Amino acid sequence: MAGRLRLEDRECPLSATLGVVGERWTLLILHDALDGFTRFDQFQQHLRISSSILTSRLKTLTTNGLLERHRYQTNPDRYEYLPTDLGRSLRPVIVALAGWGNSQLPAQRRSMILVDRTTGQEAEPVVVDRATGRRVDDGTFAFAAGPAADEAMRARYPTGERTRAGTQPGPLPGTYARRLTPDDAPQVTVLQRCCWADEAILNDRLDIPALHESLTDVHEWLADWHTTGLWRDGRLLGMVRTRTDGTDLHLGRLAVAPDVRGQGLGRWLLRAAEAEAAAAAQQDLHRILLFTGARSLRNIDLYRSEGYQLVPLPCPEGTVSLAKDISGRQH
Repeated sequence: MAGRLRLEDRECPLSATLGVVGERWTLLILHDALDGFTRFDQFQQHLRISSSILTSRLKTLTTNGLLERHRYQTNPDRYEYLPTDLGRSLRPVIVALAGWGNSQLPAQRRSMILVDRTTGQEAEPVVVDRATGRRVDDGTFAFAAGPAADEAMRARYPTGERTRAGTQPGPLPGTYARRLTPDDAPQVTVLQRCCWADEAILNDRLDIPALHESLTDVHEWLADWHTTGLWRDGRLLGMVRTRTDGTDLHLGRLAVAPDVRGQGLGRWLLRAAEAEAAAAAQQDLHRILLFTGARSLRNIDLYRSEGYQLVPLPCPEGTVSLAKDISGRQH
């Protein structure tokens, strides 16, 4: 089959597969054949497909090695189309598609269901990893660049990004979190400027460090602060940093890219930073301290909903301080 793929399709397995089975009738014909209906008249009867379209699709399926043409009658010659091993390997795809379709319907409206042959009970098809048996749609699995990936594919899926040590699944499908390092300074710098431009307008202030830090500045503080970044497809979506000072945990630079706000990412990052810092602390922490723009009411509401209170502590001009008491909550 690979020899019949367009050159531009070979890079992406999804594109390559759709090039073979993406047309509507192809999987329906293959489904009939896998159910034992392998003759021309049976395809027509079940699918109500025209002779010309059916002839064309059967030719495509045999050419691509999914069906084999066998003569079952002479005088006149008549043929049936039997699934090959390659064709049978697509049955899980058909089962998954049918299962997804049924999942969108109430049980009483399902006209075809998958059942256990022994018990007759309806089954719910899911896709799992053969090695672990875990579902591959639970957020712990992600696409990555393969050995044959070109530059565009490697840019989309940075090598080893999601499988590197310390990477954890994020709150949305395809997202993953890990500790940021000085090597991430370019992405952090871009995210900061995207996020704090809004804060500058809202608070009518331009003297916000996150807007003016150079790449070197960001590189330096990434080496000193414990910073968690939330990623998807090689793009930094959000971050938060923490650092301990005695019994205080200082938290800051909580940022979420403007186009993905409103999905709970900021709250998730805040909670993740609190939990990770508490677990890693070598002594009991008494409180978490942070500051935000005095006019950043959405930020203040978020922090208050998570247990933070406004406190009269020294902070940069135009900002307010908030604290959260966590004494006695560790260990």
